[in-house]
Amino acid sequence: MSRLFLTLTGLLAAAMIALPETAAAEPPPNDDFAAATVISSLPFSDSAELTEATGEPGDPQSCANLSQTVWYSITPATDEFVHTDAFDVSVFKTEIDVYREDGSGPGGLTVLDCGSYGSSLDIPLEAGKTYYLAAGNAWGYGGTLQLNVDVAPTPGDVAGAPPVASPYVDPANGTWFDANGTFLLAGQPIFPIVLAKPPRLGGSTPSGADGLDEVVAAGVNLFKVGPPGPGEPPYKWTTWTSGAIENAEAWDAAALSRGAHTWVNLDTLSRAIPGKPSEALLRTVVTSLMNDPSARGIGMWKGADEPWWGQHPPSLLQFPYCLVTGRGDSSWCAGEEPLDGSHLWVTIEAPRGTAADLAPYSAVTDTHGVDIYPVSLRASDPDLHQVGTWTHTIESITPGHSVWTTLQICFSGSYNLGPPRRYILPTRAQERYMIYDAIINGARGLAFYGGNFTACQTDTDQALGWNWTFWNDVLADLIREINARSPIASVLANPASTHRPTSSDPTTAVISRHGRGSNDLWVIAARNGAGTADVTISGLPPAITNGEVYTEGRSVSVKDGSFTDSFDRWAVHVYRFSPSEQR
Repeated sequence: MSRLFLTLTGLLAAAMIALPETAAAEPPPNDDFAAATVISSLPFSDSAELTEATGEPGDPQSCANLSQTVWYSITPATDEFVHTDAFDVSVFKTEIDVYREDGSGPGGLTVLDCGSYGSSLDIPLEAGKTYYLAAGNAWGYGGTLQLNVDVAPTPGDVAGAPPVASPYVDPANGTWFDANGTFLLAGQPIFPIVLAKPPRLGGSTPSGADGLDEVVAAGVNLFKVGPPGPGEPPYKWTTWTSGAIENAEAWDAAALSRGAHTWVNLDTLSRAIPGKPSEALLRTVVTSLMNDPSARGIGMWKGADEPWWGQHPPSLLQFPYCLVTGRGDSSWCAGEEPLDGSHLWVTIEAPRGTAADLAPYSAVTDTHGVDIYPVSLRASDPDLHQVGTWTHTIESITPGHSVWTTLQICFSGSYNLGPPRRYILPTRAQERYMIYDAIINGARGLAFYGGNFTACQTDTDQALGWNWTFWNDVLADLIREINARSPIASVLANPASTHRPTSSDPTTAVISRHGRGSNDLWVIAARNGAGTADVTISGLPPAITNGEVYTEGRSVSVKDGSFTDSFDRWAVHVYRFSPSEQR
């Protein structure tokens, strides 16, 4: 029998309805947790006027402090996955929170996940257990909430990518993403591992091997190429010229010959204006690359870099996005025929602003990302969990869940040119924590920025043009740990199965996912709290009795769905529970 998703949709519509002065407005009947509307059969539909809705004292909170909520409960008869979507309209900040009932009253609820600004959640439900859904408005502006619950096939039961409102998408021959935001390359799931930027074309490692061969063999599958954006170290071309185009074509060919692809940096053209030289140059770059024999090496386009922080409004980005991809409102193309449409457009934000500030940019990109670099000379005790916090923020405002996190090798805050020159790079433990913190909080791909910054390189690295010291000491083994040939690869490409087991420590974030089949269960746990703590993780299937700790060469014992392990600050433990480990 096919596994099913319950599709839960929340829509906060139009403005607050004015009531006659003589009418006595009342809260909705399911305003309180104790009066939750029971979802007894599917399909289910309900609307609630939130003008007089309240946030009941004792309401559990997760993503946001919801000031207006309505409550629903569901007790599935069979094991299911819940797919939830919360769409916002106008300025309203909608949210749906999902809880499991583990005790009495609001205090007995366990937070499973939350979704806001149009993000969706995939929550497995166990037969016979009761789950609560709190839907509402975090900003307290009222409005009408429409809730729909229905049954839909899982992504695994439906071929191809999700439907899109554009004919300019060809997921079978380019890049796209599925219903859960997993990247697709020629229709096959992929977890992007990107170097921004990679070693030199034709460059070598300290041992004399080909540099690109080295990084691709470890698992890198995309290279960022093209003229740099503001703040990046310059290279031969600072804007798109004929020489820069030829260089990008050489990169496409080099990537293609190694089974990798390119991420082409169009940042300097992402604000092209119709009828201006910038449009002509954008056309020249895209059509030249697309018509070159190496065009199959193109993986994705890079759009505006940190547009909100750079004060570039979404309206300025509409035309280039539509012209290249054909997506968005057709009027954005200014009557022009789109140039490509087969490749994703990726926009990376700075870790600045609020979710409300960044949310409008989701309309002018396919993939939304953030670059976050906590380790710097000025940070004596860097908060690495900023990575997870900002990744979750981007995930919460990205309706298609195609989320990208750019992590650091080196950036402008990593060094001081002196004299004497000083620099700091993440340790292996720090980089590993940041990788998994991003994944736990919704990243569907990772980029590593700054390997080409000479200020963070040894003399030997400077001669070779790339930070091979950091690669050998830190990054190479971590990429091998998560690459497409690793045991965890299928887990990274299966966010639909994400569940959030309970942690006894609030500073330890935990998710579980299935890997190669429903009996291949993985748990990823990362701790940001100070000191060392013994953490109990609960909520595993009762039949599991033990499992292995990935890359650590040890095992854990499980009893009644729970196990305990020791975590230092910034520690990550990845567990695998499969039939071969059960006794």
